[in-house]
Amino acid sequence: MQYADDTPQLYVAVKDSKTLPTLTDCVPSVHLWLATNGLSLNPDKTEAIILGTSARHRAGEPVTAVDIGAATVQTSHSVKSLGVTIYDMLSFNQHVDNLCKATHFHHRALRHIRRWISEDTAKSIACAVVAGRLDYCIAVLYGTSVTTVRKLQSSKLHRTCCNRVSSA
Repeated sequence: MQYADDTPQLYVAVKDSKTLPTLTDCVPSVHLWLATNGLSLNPDKTEAIILGTSARHRAGEPVTAVDIGAATVQTSHSVKSLGVTIYDMLSFNQHVDNLCKATHFHHRALRHIRRWISEDTAKSIACAVVAGRLDYCIAVLYGTSVTTVRKLQSSKLHRTCCNRVSSA
């Protein structure tokens, strides 16, 4: 069991849907550990995801829910852990889409105050916002597709930040 962002996360290797009881067999131990440490499992905030390649997902029987004792949790195609969106087929396209949306949001917000600040200040703010977002957990994108990387590089704020750095 790992804790990330005050959220217990349980990882269990499941070969196929026939070995799914391996996960449900862990649930009583998890409940006991949580109770021993003054914590409880909230089924309403519990998420389940089955990770694997697209071939693995097609080959096996689809798992739509996981029994966690007192409740059944529906599986989802993506979960968020420490700000990183993890997709069930281990593609980070959705994470990159979320990053692009966030930088676009900040770009629009910056336009609202642009007339009251200098160009250098605006570029500094843009670079700080982009660099912080892009640098955070950048290692998860190692080995991702060229298309995904280009999507990040094409963001308006990224170009502004890169122009600022290259002209300095």
